[in-house]
Amino acid sequence: MRLPVGSAEEERADGFAVSGLVDCSCAVTGYRESPLDDPGDSARAIAELLLRHGVAAVRDLGSGLDASGRFAAHAKGRVAVVGGGPVLVDAAPRAEGDRPVRDADQVRRALDGLVAEEVGWVTVRATQPEFLADVSRAARERGLRVAARGGTALAGACSGQVDLVEGLVALAGSEVGRRPVEALTRLADSDPGPLSDRLLRAGAAGAAVVTELVALRRAAFVKESLSAPYLDDLIPILPHVRYMMQMRRSGGYLAGKRALARYSGLAEPSGSVLRQAERGWAVLLEAAARAAAAGVPLLPGSKAPQLAVVPGYGLREEIAVLVFAGVDARTALSAATDGAARWLGLDPAVLAGVRLVRPGPPVTPEDVLDLTVAGATGPA
Repeated sequence: MRLPVGSAEEERADGFAVSGLVDCSCAVTGYRESPLDDPGDSARAIAELLLRHGVAAVRDLGSGLDASGRFAAHAKGRVAVVGGGPVLVDAAPRAEGDRPVRDADQVRRALDGLVAEEVGWVTVRATQPEFLADVSRAARERGLRVAARGGTALAGACSGQVDLVEGLVALAGSEVGRRPVEALTRLADSDPGPLSDRLLRAGAAGAAVVTELVALRRAAFVKESLSAPYLDDLIPILPHVRYMMQMRRSGGYLAGKRALARYSGLAEPSGSVLRQAERGWAVLLEAAARAAAAGVPLLPGSKAPQLAVVPGYGLREEIAVLVFAGVDARTALSAATDGAARWLGLDPAVLAGVRLVRPGPPVTPEDVLDLTVAGATGPA
């Protein structure tokens, strides 16, 4: 399945314009440091940032139904949301939105709840292929589309069980723990050709793949992440970002580094591991570029908010990374606008309230980052 190219863009006498962006992987909540904090503060901040940076719609990667409701209240219709609800898991939960399910009856009740809430999607993180197959079969019976994350996702997509693979990191294969750098080192000595062929098989079976490249890089290369833009905008959403800010200050690096590792689990790997990870990163980009050239539907998704991935701007960076990898800039932008909207089942008209403009057509990664937002207003 090829995504439409260029249908959401417009060349005018005074420059180039494209409709509002679609982030195909974005949570709509953060976390609270204190029970006295307003649970809606992070949703409000996310909605404001999305609009500020030109994002008109998101696919919620599994924040939970309550979080989705809070976000909708603050977005006030200015940011469309696809999906949401809990992430069904067959192992210990890793996040607030995870829902462990142990048997067919629990699967049935979870899916019936999504149908009742008119979510339209179910997201699965499965350690066992059988679990993914069971959820997929029950979801299809109820008219739900299936997104999957983790080591079984890509194989499930190739066999027609999955509509959307969350993250190109799925190419690393089986579960490799929670440290993203391990996924990149696993890919270090891989051949990009067979990896892109796996993506091609998933596309041929009707699946799309969400990219999530920037989030992977920032989590693996922690020191590099300190230079990420707009970090302070993340503090109302992920308060422990303040430790990254501390690491930026003179004399604060070691204290901030220790606190960041303690509260987030992120730590800078050794030099030899980083060199391996850098090779794996190059392999992943090459595989992505080959797959895109072959027509695999790669949908830009930021996985924001993350420690150095800001809602809204993180999607701009994601598109820029794809351009850096060799994907044509206008093709990448089309995948993040009209192409994503149509694939997710959104009316492209919902993107029309936001426009991004520049003096001429984008060519380089910098051109994507320099797009100016016109016509968007933030939540009151």
